[in-house]
Amino acid sequence: MEVPVSVVEREMAVQPFVGQAISVSLDAPESLSDEDANAVFGELFERLHASALGPSGQFWTTLRAGERGTVEVVCCWPTPVEVDDEWCGPQAFAGVLPARTELVATWRPTRGETLPDGATHPAVVALFDAIAGREIDLRDMEVRQTVLGQSEEDYAVEVSVSVETR
Repeated sequence: MEVPVSVVEREMAVQPFVGQAISVSLDAPESLSDEDANAVFGELFERLHASALGPSGQFWTTLRAGERGTVEVVCCWPTPVEVDDEWCGPQAFAGVLPARTELVATWRPTRGETLPDGATHPAVVALFDAIAGREIDLRDMEVRQTVLGQSEEDYAVEVSVSVETR
């Protein structure tokens, strides 16, 4: 890879959000497509916008354990205020990221650089290299991924973890 990954700490304020999980079988991870996640993000965006609840920033994804033999890809949008369970309905949920210090790795491709199929993303590698150099408890750690930018020619991938909450 020609493109270096930037790893920094940043301070983040409390962030309310809404999310929706997509369950994926561990036996068929390829069954989840970008279009599936985009449909969930689109539906949540439309509901938030129609309710004057934002969204108030960039979306993110994270993974969590699902039922036996599955993992859940969680699609999240930040909101300007906490959202109640009634708004969420049966499929979505509301949460709040606490004020925190995050460790963030950012990868921005240049000159059309692409990743080979099956390769671990360089931002993830850099983030976990940085975590290894610190005394950070990995239990219950949530890795959040955000794609910054709106075109295939100009974007960055950011992965982050909370290293301290306030």
